[in-house]
Amino acid sequence: MSKEPRCIPPELVSQIVSELQDDTASFQSCAMVSREWLALCRPHIFRSIILRNYMDFVEFQELAENSPIVQEYVQSLQVNIPFSTTTNHELDFTWVNEMLSPMLSELFKNLQELFITSTTEIWKDESFVHLSRCHTVKKLSILKSGMSLTELCALISAFPELEECIVEDIIVYYDPRRRLTSESCKSDLRLKRLRVNSFDFPFSGIGFPGPMETHGQILNFIPWLLTTGTRDTLQVLELRMTNGHISAVGDLLRAVGPTLQELEIICDGLGAIADPAFDDIIKIHLNLSCLVRLRKLSVHYGTFFLYDTLLSTIRSPSIRSIQIRTRMKDRNLATIGQHQEIDQLLSNKFLKKHLTEVIFAYEAPLDHALTTSFFEEGYPELAKRGILKVVHTPLF
Repeated sequence: MSKEPRCIPPELVSQIVSELQDDTASFQSCAMVSREWLALCRPHIFRSIILRNYMDFVEFQELAENSPIVQEYVQSLQVNIPFSTTTNHELDFTWVNEMLSPMLSELFKNLQELFITSTTEIWKDESFVHLSRCHTVKKLSILKSGMSLTELCALISAFPELEECIVEDIIVYYDPRRRLTSESCKSDLRLKRLRVNSFDFPFSGIGFPGPMETHGQILNFIPWLLTTGTRDTLQVLELRMTNGHISAVGDLLRAVGPTLQELEIICDGLGAIADPAFDDIIKIHLNLSCLVRLRKLSVHYGTFFLYDTLLSTIRSPSIRSIQIRTRMKDRNLATIGQHQEIDQLLSNKFLKKHLTEVIFAYEAPLDHALTTSFFEEGYPELAKRGILKVVHTPLF
């Protein structure tokens, strides 16, 4: 007597597939089991797509046109054209204007995240028209690319529903061929999260002093940003800051103060050389009393004067978490030291009432138990209150 084949209940198969997370290889193996498993795995296989060269563009375009259902699955797209290789058309085809922009509006119905890496192509106005039709994109990352500030602003403001933007490792070009019409940079941008590396910008290209634009071309990033709706919507700001950008950062903080909830300042190199003039600039411009809804503050590699200024000016009743990150080459804490003043600042009447955690993050490969003990001895008030946390974090 033959036995009926045993089948795994569909709900159990669905649970198995969901547990695989982003393991593409496992999804592909599971898809070979049966048609039912294939149907469950296909959305996960095509959820995140990476295009690295000309043939990747062509092959995916053919797949999406022949199997329209694939267009519904893609939620994350990474365009990573490597600079290290120039074969197979990686660099000698105009992928931004002729392939990416039209493809986004035509083939990606549910795209939520877009990562653009390694492009120096000159953008055209019509490309931003295509991008403006992408109403599902919520997050944009622009990495390791070269463009004018006008192109950058036009790209960020092209997506009508964009909420999060990351701009890192870009080169700002001043090239007359990179001119765009004034309509390409829109003012209805309403970002909630922004991460920007100010090291990428010349001093005159990220804030005051200097004109915001000339002949329709953007010259200053932060003043332009403050002309958009982001001024009233920004909640999370992560910013790498240099000495030359302190005043611009202060302008930005004052403008977004009513809405900002999380602030991360990475100031590698700030005040590396003792200069009272920089201390005066910090004191004038980096006053956090304007951040009335601040819940979390993170500061990386700051000077003692910077910590003193920031911590002593917090006035948000919502503040709950403060993180201080140091490279900490040895337990002498060359960056912040065992300053009783910082312990006292973090335990002042206002912060003592609202803080629930203070995190010290170090990067050096030190014995964690000894390092934790060192911090507990250096910050006895925080340790006594039970809110001191010491964590080891990897280098950037």
